[in-house]
Amino acid sequence: MRRLLQLLSAMTRWERWILSLLVLLLLASGFGLVRLFYLRNSVLVPADGGTYIEGTVGELLPLNPWFIVRNDVNRDIVSLVFSGLLRYNPLSRKIEDDLATVKISSDAKVYTVQLKENLFWHDSTKAAPHPVTADDVLFTFKTIQDPQFPNALQRQNFRGVRIDKVDERTVRFTLEQPYSFFQSNLTLGLLPKASFEGIAIARLDQTVDFGFAPVGAGPYKIKSIVRTDLSTEVTLERFEERTLEPLYRLDGIVFRIFSDYSSLLSDLSHLDGVRLVPRNDDGQPIIGKHFEALQYTLPQYVALYFNLDRPALQDGKLRVGLQQGTNKQAIIDALHESVIVDTPLLELDTGDWHYQFNSDAAQGALLASRWNLPERVRLRRLLERDDANAAGLVHPAPVALFQEGG
Repeated sequence: MRRLLQLLSAMTRWERWILSLLVLLLLASGFGLVRLFYLRNSVLVPADGGTYIEGTVGELLPLNPWFIVRNDVNRDIVSLVFSGLLRYNPLSRKIEDDLATVKISSDAKVYTVQLKENLFWHDSTKAAPHPVTADDVLFTFKTIQDPQFPNALQRQNFRGVRIDKVDERTVRFTLEQPYSFFQSNLTLGLLPKASFEGIAIARLDQTVDFGFAPVGAGPYKIKSIVRTDLSTEVTLERFEERTLEPLYRLDGIVFRIFSDYSSLLSDLSHLDGVRLVPRNDDGQPIIGKHFEALQYTLPQYVALYFNLDRPALQDGKLRVGLQQGTNKQAIIDALHESVIVDTPLLELDTGDWHYQFNSDAAQGALLASRWNLPERVRLRRLLERDDANAAGLVHPAPVALFQEGG
């Protein structure tokens, strides 16, 4: 120690400054290395507890996975209240086990799913346990296959699929042909058979009582639904009987559904987050400065399908006219999105003229079909539009006008 003091006293002022700087750099480097080691060898996890309150604009619909197809708050609630045999993991971007494990045959035509142990519905109690069984799986999917089932898109997903019960926890799905995307169909939320006893299949989409007091097997269950003059508030609480991974740590989630953005913005101070906020003309979110805008993408798209069972849509010229008469870029611009998916089939050429917006070609295709407005009706529409424009009224021209006859 004495020698160190003698050495320091023998140094000039500048030498002591340089030595001090080197010591500080050494300490800072050491601290940085320790911090880097800590971050690389630590796993950060959220704390348990708390309630998240989210605001959104929309309308609360009956909560039933059979009939929720829109990408809105209703789908978010359904995804938390109901669980499927499989689930999509947004982190790994893979479909993984949820309520069940799945084994696929070597020819990719047989899917054998086995329910995990100790699965219960939300209305289960210690005195009256209500376990999830293979009968519930059969009910959920075989009901969809019934010709009277009121959701044609869901019914199409399981057309030609044989569903058999193997035992109380095992169900086998047998496909006519291999289908690589079939696993995604098994992410549909399961429904309890007991809740739909005595209800005609054709009327399942009218089960309002179940829709506003749903019973699922998901990580959260409905605690309350309260309607006020300002919003509809849906409160979820964590389902403690569920022990499956991943563990959900929030005690509760509250969805406040407003009729318009003005009402939402008036309650902004009571919200933790806002879903799908409006944007200004520059595409910037219209939201409070203390909120952070987060961009996210989902493995899905919004599509319009032609129902070829309808006689009108069996006319190929009409379909071409509708395709070419739809300005998809204008829709994208209005929504401030950036991607147009002309088709999910990679082998199709999206640069083909069939997919390009062309109002003149669309009108020609409609005229060539047997579905178009008579000449006198089209002329009257044009005159009405010209009169409106002359008066300074906003009167956008329709993309295409058509009706049966001609």
